[in-house]
Amino acid sequence: MLLVRIDGQGATLDGAVHNAYPFWQTEIAYTHGEPAADSLAASFLRYLTNEVGRDIVRSYGLRPCAELENPVLCRPT
Repeated sequence: MLLVRIDGQGATLDGAVHNAYPFWQTEIAYTHGEPAADSLAASFLRYLTNEVGRDIVRSYGLRPCAELENPVLCRPT
């Protein structure tokens, strides 16, 4: 994997958190309306937001939305 440096700063989670690395993005999961509670889509979204899913996200060097400074930006609209 090639990590791009911007203004000499490497692409790290710490750099993004402290605004030293100026580019970051939030992963987005789209649904057409609210998925039925017993649907595969709803199950997957619950999985992503439970502790196991958050641990997997962290294992890839990423940060779960709930841990961001302003987690409301990661909520459904």
